[in-house]
Amino acid sequence: RLNPVFNIRSLPQNVCLVSNPYVNEGIEVIRTFLHLKGFPNITSKMAYDHLLEKYPPRIQQKYQFNNWKHIWNNMSFKYIPIKTRDILFKYMHGILPNKVRLKQIRIANSEMCEHCNVPETNKHMVYQCIEIIEVKNFLIRLLAYCGYSNVNMTQLIILDIPKMAKNCKNTTILLTSIYISAIWYGRSKKDGILRLLKFSILR
Repeated sequence: RLNPVFNIRSLPQNVCLVSNPYVNEGIEVIRTFLHLKGFPNITSKMAYDHLLEKYPPRIQQKYQFNNWKHIWNNMSFKYIPIKTRDILFKYMHGILPNKVRLKQIRIANSEMCEHCNVPETNKHMVYQCIEIIEVKNFLIRLLAYCGYSNVNMTQLIILDIPKMAKNCKNTTILLTSIYISAIWYGRSKKDGILRLLKFSILR
């Protein structure tokens, strides 16, 4: 079924054309690349843009009124550290192993935040949890100092940043990305999140 993609003209004798639904879905996605202009000479950016258009992530379907082209561009900001970018990618695509996610895949018995007794979603972790109030306020003060006041946290935590001066926007993207990463890496340490955030910024 992928012969045209890999230019295969003949098949070996021992071939099974029956596969599970997950494999079938992946095959159908790969086959759509055949219709891309210039195939097979396409870049990873072209492939990623194609996938985003045809198969939007769940978070994009959940928050349909946000400017997602703008958000994905912000997420690819070149000065975001590699480890931070990895956490940010998992966070934006809803695959960070928070308690809700762990309950979904039957690894955890409870999806509740141990501090607030409500489901530990990504939004709860970085915006609503009582454990991160001090860290959140520190971020808001930093952003105000950099020229971004009246912060909308609901938009900020998915990098939906309003129009502003380029240097202010770049600083906001970087600080917000580091903030999300620091919350994830420091979540199991008492007072660890704020220290980690400050260290990451100074580094």
